[in-house]
Formats: sequence, C-alpha cells, structure tokens
Amino acid sequence: MSIQGIKPLISVVMITYKHEAFIAEAIEGVLMQEVDFEVELIIADDCSPDGTEKIVQGFIDNHPNGHWIKYHPHNENIGMISNFIFAYEETQGEFIALCEGDDYWCDKLKLQKQLTFLKQNQDCSICFSDVSTYLDFESRLIPNNLNKAILTEKLDIYNLAKRHYIFTPTALIKKKFDMLPEWIMDNVGCDTTLFLLQLEDGSKAFFLPEVTAVYRMHEGGVFSGRNTFHYEKRKKIELGMIQMIDCWIQHFSKNRQLIKLFKLSKIGAINKLRVIALENLDPKTVRTCAKQMMKLIYIDYRFLPSLIFSIIAPITHCNWITKNNI
Repeated sequence: MSIQGIKPLISVVMITYKHEAFIAEAIEGVLMQEVDFEVELIIADDCSPDGTEKIVQGFIDNHPNGHWIKYHPHNENIGMISNFIFAYEETQGEFIALCEGDDYWCDKLKLQKQLTFLKQNQDCSICFSDVSTYLDFESRLIPNNLNKAILTEKLDIYNLAKRHYIFTPTALIKKKFDMLPEWIMDNVGCDTTLFLLQLEDGSKAFFLPEVTAVYRMHEGGVFSGRNTFHYEKRKKIELGMIQMIDCWIQHFSKNRQLIKLFKLSKIGAINKLRVIALENLDPKTVRTCAKQMMKLIYIDYRFLPSLIFSIIAPITHCNWITKNNI
C-alpha cells in the first residue's frame, strides 16, 4: 500500500548495482511522471559498494513524489536475475513498468499514455515504445532505434520469438504472475522471457511509435560495457543466450511453431559463439558449437553448410596459423 493507503495501479521495477553515476536520472524519470493514479517505485539495490543508497534516500526525503519509492537494499550481492525476481515479486500494482538503474525515461506522460492504451485494448498485455540509445563512453545520443515501418501492427508471441523488439525500459505490462517460474533463474535475459510468458495466452504487444526512454550503454553495463568485447565475457553472454533458449524450448514444448523459431534463434546464437571462438583460437568451444549444431540440423537441410563450416573452419584456421608461423 502507498503512504496514502491506496494500492498502486502501476509498480515500477528498478534493479540497480553500482549505478551511482546514473541512478538519479533513472529515479527522476519515474518520479516526474504526470499521472492520475498511484505509482510505486520498487528499487532493489544489489549491495552496491558506492553511493547509490545515499542518492536514493535523498529522493525519498526531498522529492514531492519521494513517497512512491520502496527501497530494498540487500545486505549481500545476490546477482542480477535474483534481484530482478525479488523486485518483481514485491510489486503490488495491476501493471508493471521496467527501468533499470542505468537507463531512464524521457517522456513525462509515458505511463499515462501506455496505461490508457492497455485499458482500451484488452487484447494487449504489453505496450512498448521506441527508444534512444545513449553511448556514455562517447557522450552521444542515438535516437529512434526501432523501425516503425515493421511495427505498425500488434505483435504476437511468434513475432517476438523471431525478433526481440522490446527494449526493457520502454515496456508496460499487465501483471499476470505473482511469482515468476523458478526456471527463469537460468535466463540471462529474464526480461525477454517475461515478455514471452506475457504473450503465451494469445495476448498481443503494441508498439507506441514515440521515444519514451533511453537505453544507456556504458563501461559497466552487463550487455553494453566495453568489457563485453573481451572474449570470456562475450563467450559467457552467448552461452547464457543458448541456455536461455533451451529453457524456452522446454517450457513451450507443446507449441511446434514456437519451438522451430526458438531453434532457429539457437542456431544463430551457436553460430555467433562459433565465430568469436574461431577469432580467439578456442577449438574446444568450436567443437561444442559443432555438437550443438548437429542436434539441431534436422530442422532444415539449409543449415547443413553451417554445420560443415563449424567443423572444417577450425582446421583450416589452425593450418593457416601454422603456415604463417603465428
């Protein structure tokens, strides 16, 4: 319940870790929302070793909408996925919006517009929007990331399985689950998994063709930091993607059309991992990719060249290295 004793209509989930440089902008983007309903902001701090807590407390004490904030600092680091699940399961609203502590909203009417649409379109359980990207290490804003021409209609689960259109900080969803499934712990992209689960019942996702949020790419970002160019970090991310897709395949096992789409996505992830393994002379990972591909090749003979290449390329690459004394 809020400080006024009114149950919030929208809960905003904000997970944070070491976001001292960004958290104020993220919080301000939520608290500036012009709405005619109650909002709660769940901030789950994963034991940040910086000044995040002091900044959050400053908003609670001094901002006119500071009473929206429900701050949950953990005493020990529990990890990004566990922190997200914790924050999600703390929500009381009928709708949930997402904004991580290093992203921010740039539209004061974001929640009001999205809520109005969802109430008027009962066949939709997600409303998302266009997004801009801020490159923190270049101090540069890239506007309008999504192609409006291909997002003119409501999207179903099959559209989302083909391409993950939804940027996390843009989404507002109808709350369908009080508790998230345990297997989501194995998902490096638990937000994407949540969106798929939202649409499992046949509901749709609607694209609002306006920029309402900014996705920040910065040095410490899990998927966007410069350390993601390091081989071990890139390898970990791609292995996590493959594991996540395996979870989807298991959960949606009765839907043959979805399974085919997920397996196609898995082939893409395996190929991406294979390429970076070749670049970094990691034959063990290349062989792992080949084995994974062999398990999937029955889907479509057109993927046979990818399988052959994943086996032959490492040999050719190693021969070239030996020949050139590298």
